[in-house]
Amino acid sequence: MQDSEQLIKDVKTAFYSIRKIIEERKKRWADWKSHVKENLKTTLESLNEQFKISLEVEIKDFAINLESVICNLKNGPSGFLADDVPYEKEFGFLQFLQIPNGKIQIIVGKPQIVGLVENEEPVKILGIIEPSELNYESILGYFVQYLAEVQEWESNPPTGFIGFVPGKKQI
Repeated sequence: MQDSEQLIKDVKTAFYSIRKIIEERKKRWADWKSHVKENLKTTLESLNEQFKISLEVEIKDFAINLESVICNLKNGPSGFLADDVPYEKEFGFLQFLQIPNGKIQIIVGKPQIVGLVENEEPVKILGIIEPSELNYESILGYFVQYLAEVQEWESNPPTGFIGFVPGKKQI
């Protein structure tokens, strides 16, 4: 009899714990919808104005409760041509992605020259945080980290695909 009472108690404890997790998730989702998403977009647009750069900021809402705010510098020509076809340079991206538990994952996509110079590690996860942790200072910090990745790439681009590399497309 004691074993069944303990089992019932354990099941109740687990159920209430799961219920609490679900309620926390619902609150995070509600916060995202009510203000976090727009605050991110507005703050990134404001940083674009302050830094005077060509930043594109958009909300990606392809799935409910799995949305993101993403910004990137506009793509442009890389300066490389093959058979008179220019290679395009992507300047990477900064993404604030709502993950299934309602927290926010911050990802930096590193710059690359599409089809020519790509990164061994194309993305870097900067962190996973509570929506309540996003404020101007934290967004600015992540934005600066993104710009640092772009600056690092521009200063020291990967060159493994440029020149003669057996089995790789050559320029």
